[in-house]
Amino acid sequence: MEKWEIELIFIKQELINSCLKKNSSLFFNALKQKIVKTKFPNKTSFYSFFKYMINCTNSTSIGKLRFELDAEKFENRGGELEDCYNFYDEVHIAPRLILFVLEKDGFIELDVSPF
Repeated sequence: MEKWEIELIFIKQELINSCLKKNSSLFFNALKQKIVKTKFPNKTSFYSFFKYMINCTNSTSIGKLRFELDAEKFENRGGELEDCYNFYDEVHIAPRLILFVLEKDGFIELDVSPF
């Protein structure tokens, strides 16, 4: 396994862990890695919105969160297929937090759904 593949696995684990624990700061160091890109103008604006969405998730969810990866890939505006990370609480049917993750050319690109 190549170095960037190991980094990619680590970044995804940190992202999922941060969401499950409802603590955005757990992902901060992973976000600074060179192989991480975002669909936001910069990583600072991504982190600010990610932190806001984690805080909203924390205040609107009941109990612990669980992670589910959509079986189907999501086609973004550019026609690329992304993974959809859904985080559900113990009560609600709809996910409390949705992230889109695209792995391409040795990079990982992140986006947060506002809904």
